[in-house]
Amino acid sequence: MRQVSGSTMEHMALPMAASYTPAQVQRKLEQGLKSLKVLNETMDRSQRATDSIVGILNSFEQRLNQLEKAILPIYRQTDIEKTLMELNGVVKHYSVANDVEQLVKQGVMSGPSLNGYLEALDRLWSAWNYFTVNNPDSAELENVKLLFNLGMDSINKHFRELLTSISKPLIPVTVLDALSNENEVGAILKAMNLESDSVKELKQLAAWMADHNRDMFLTVYAKVRASLVVKTLNALKDHQRKGSLGIDSRSPTVPTTASPAPPRRLRADAGTRHLVLNRIQALAEKKMGKTLEVTGKHGLGKPRGSSADLGAEDKISESDIEVYLICLSAFMSLLEAEKKVAIKILPSSPLSSLMQTFEVIIRDAVEHMTTDGQGLLSRLKKAVPRQDFNSIFAVVPVLQHLLTLQRRFDSLTSECSEDSQRKFKHLMGMFFETESQCLEDFIEALKLDQDKQVPSDGTVHQLTSNIMMSLEPLRDTDDTLGHILQVAILSVSFLDKPLYQKAVGSLPLNISRKKALLGVYLTRVVAGLSMALNNKSESYSDTSLKAVFRLNNTQYILTSLQRSGLLDIMRCYQADCEDHLLDQIVEQKRIYSQGWSKVLHYITGADIPQASFTTEKMRERDRQMLKDKFLGFNREVEEIGRIQRHYSIPDPELRESLKRDNKEFILPAYQTFFDRYARLPFTKNPAKYVKYSPVDISQLIDNFFDIAA
Repeated sequence: MRQVSGSTMEHMALPMAASYTPAQVQRKLEQGLKSLKVLNETMDRSQRATDSIVGILNSFEQRLNQLEKAILPIYRQTDIEKTLMELNGVVKHYSVANDVEQLVKQGVMSGPSLNGYLEALDRLWSAWNYFTVNNPDSAELENVKLLFNLGMDSINKHFRELLTSISKPLIPVTVLDALSNENEVGAILKAMNLESDSVKELKQLAAWMADHNRDMFLTVYAKVRASLVVKTLNALKDHQRKGSLGIDSRSPTVPTTASPAPPRRLRADAGTRHLVLNRIQALAEKKMGKTLEVTGKHGLGKPRGSSADLGAEDKISESDIEVYLICLSAFMSLLEAEKKVAIKILPSSPLSSLMQTFEVIIRDAVEHMTTDGQGLLSRLKKAVPRQDFNSIFAVVPVLQHLLTLQRRFDSLTSECSEDSQRKFKHLMGMFFETESQCLEDFIEALKLDQDKQVPSDGTVHQLTSNIMMSLEPLRDTDDTLGHILQVAILSVSFLDKPLYQKAVGSLPLNISRKKALLGVYLTRVVAGLSMALNNKSESYSDTSLKAVFRLNNTQYILTSLQRSGLLDIMRCYQADCEDHLLDQIVEQKRIYSQGWSKVLHYITGADIPQASFTTEKMRERDRQMLKDKFLGFNREVEEIGRIQRHYSIPDPELRESLKRDNKEFILPAYQTFFDRYARLPFTKNPAKYVKYSPVDISQLIDNFFDIAA
């Protein structure tokens, strides 16, 4: 520190010398010097302190530099801000229960408040996860759990309410209109009105619950939507049944028989139903490549013969089949629509959860159709012992439609489990197995038929009429029935399996295997029917009437087979089947012609000594012999005419053929006999003996098989 010099002090003292004495000056000077000394010492101490502080600061600076060099890498590796944010988040976990408690307890509502509610639950979910990991025994965890579960209950309830609000069963008329549309599934989706805000909210809720590992909503979704499908199918079934009875399903009143016309709604529904059935037929034709009849020609109408005595609850009517066919179409279209709805609402990830949910809907729908199908099949099983042969083939259109729908169902369930795919196969198998068993039982019932009742006039038996009318429509179902038989011959219990296997074992390449199998079956049916008819014919004591009965029935069988085209199918198995039937007809004609033997006995007997008769003189014995011949001939011809006038031959060609055969068989012989002996004087009363000329006999034969003649 700079020192204060003495010269300076002298200059400072000069101005004061005039007023002070020397002694005073001297004292002042000494005091100033002492003060100066003290000041200099003080400045020296200050300088030393300053140097010390500067040294300390320099040292601190050096240490800071060293610390910076050591800390900076660590700072760069640590996100302090993130740590602070997480710390703040942790703090919030402890207060979240109090913050959102009131909101959670109010419950969720649609609209903008939904997002706020979900955000509150997100905070609780985050706190739950934090406490579970870091403080699992804390009271805060229990509070958070309680509130979150309360909020989830509210979310689930809201989800169910929203889903139920858009899951009303479709009106049957709407379903029928959709099924008549080219785009069935699109029409059904449009009717479901899936563009509402509720659907968007459902999708948001489903995604949120899936993100929070809450899958209870999938069970809720499956049950509600499955219920929609089942209720829609039930309503459609009831609507059709009421419509078939002339009941307007929208009204509790039933139209009386005096109504001049069905209500407009019923007429419109009937038209739509007709369109739906036409579409079913078109699909079957497209699959099988031929023209088919879904119903109407399959013996589905009023039962004939003995089946007419069945109770109404045991019949399978055309209406029953139409109802089930339309419900099958609705079942498939509804499931296809439901898959699209599920994809629209439910999260697509994981896909297995989406498909498992959809499988529940499939399961309930298939079980519903299976239950209804079992109702049909239970009546089908009763058809054979009651000889309701029409019902045996009544379900063939259902089998056709199931085959048509199989590819759609396989595509629908391609991403589902095998169990879902097996359910539809089980439904098909149920129909195919029952039908194949009934087909076999049908033949056995024919063979074992013990009914001996026969028509008194030898006409076509009702059994023949029923069976052939039931068989005729099968011409268009060879693919379906062939498929049934293909499956059936794999069964150990199936009778005549070797016969079927042999039939298809050496088939030419140009013959369908299925058609050949149906040919075998038809041949067996005809054989069984022929056996039953032959057994019944033994009830006739009149040989001619027995032959007429067999002729009528064989001719009816042959004509029906020819008219329906079934004969062509039988030829795939037995090329000479037509010749076999024709041979039977020829044989029965031969047996029938033997009824003229008594007549011929009188006019062609070897006991007539033709050479001994002259116009001049006849012996009494000869005259008596001719009288007996003419009388016997007259008596037998009259008896045959009387009896055979009551015979019935409904087939015009067969009837005329028999008359022609009769004439060809008897007239030449009688003409010869008449020309030779009618003019001989063997009696004085020729009108008594020669009653009939050949022309009269011809006219008599013309009156055969005509009770009115």
